[in-house]
Amino acid sequence: MRANAATDPLPGRYPTPISADAPLWRLGFRPFYLLAAAFAATAVPAWLLAYLGLLPHGPVNLLWHVHEMVLGFAVAVVAGFLLTAVQSWTGLPTPRGRSLQALVLLWIAGRCAALGAPPLLYAVVDVAFLFAVAGVILRLLLRANNRRNLPICLVIALLGVCNLVFHLAMHGVLAVSPLTPVHGAILLLVLLVAVIGGRVGPMFTRNGAPGSRARNLPRLDLTCIVSIAVLALCWLAGAPGWALLAAGVVAAVLNGGRFILWDPLSTLRTPLLWSFHLSYAMLVAGLLALGLAGVGVVSGSAALHLL
Repeated sequence: MRANAATDPLPGRYPTPISADAPLWRLGFRPFYLLAAAFAATAVPAWLLAYLGLLPHGPVNLLWHVHEMVLGFAVAVVAGFLLTAVQSWTGLPTPRGRSLQALVLLWIAGRCAALGAPPLLYAVVDVAFLFAVAGVILRLLLRANNRRNLPICLVIALLGVCNLVFHLAMHGVLAVSPLTPVHGAILLLVLLVAVIGGRVGPMFTRNGAPGSRARNLPRLDLTCIVSIAVLALCWLAGAPGWALLAAGVVAAVLNGGRFILWDPLSTLRTPLLWSFHLSYAMLVAGLLALGLAGVGVVSGSAALHLL
């Protein structure tokens, strides 16, 4: 059924997907979720082939894998979510049309540059994306005087810093392992999931699973977030094994208790909900695994992959 002239942005014809007026470019999650899924569907098989030695030696290597998994794929999902959610938080329009296309092209340019562009060009294009997203979010939050969500903007900026450190380390400008900033980015993403999950988890569960007794305790929520931050600092600072184990167990117990309060069993008949709850359960398992990695029970790589 054709839209009427009052609601059709271009009466008489439908905009093509690449047109700035197409529905694809009206909210950030639409292009970024689609591109993240498409990227995962190609990047994962490419990495497996390279890992098994079935691809010739080239840009698809270990550093490409760890970087693109976190600072390519995951940040696209985060950008898509935030460029949609900030509109609800502030009541102000987020980038759409050509502005959204420019952000998407910047992300695509980073993925392409990773496959063989000159190192400086790759670094500039890749690092620019997260700072551009952080700048957009900061501008909207300040215009709306929405200070409650400013820490989320800080997390995005810190992800950008992690990406910058990765590039500087990869080319010997900084004397750190390129893996360290990627580990930091993973833990920042875990922290972000814990913050956003705590806000929406109980509400979504109550709304989507009638009869659910999902609830949250604000003090517990804050303690959970602090426990993840402490665990992250212990891991990145190379704390003694016993300290990492203690931090991991505390973070897992606290977040596990929080998860139980969300009444996960009430969601079993609603896939959109139980998939969310399963994801948070995996986060809890990952926090425990990271603590166990401190005493050699599991590998750090396995714990980080679980997260």
